[in-house]
Amino acid sequence: MQLLEAYEVGIPVATSNISSMPEVAGKAAVYFDPTKTSEIKTAIKQVLLDRGLHDRLADAGREQLKNFSWDKCARETLAVLKS
Repeated sequence: MQLLEAYEVGIPVATSNISSMPEVAGKAAVYFDPTKTSEIKTAIKQVLLDRGLHDRLADAGREQLKNFSWDKCARETLAVLKS
């Protein structure tokens, strides 16, 4: 998933507040309503122009990434398939 790839390389994330995005991104993103272009614009500007926010999100993203791994995914998928 692109969010996790961004976290891996220290890129701050702005993402929609729907679907699984909040679950995956946690506190490591700026969220926007994808139906409101003004919110999208504001979120993108924030992560690009606010260096402090940029750095905090990059750090939070690296921490959030620790919650995900291919091994964990495989174990959880196998458990579902076995049940």
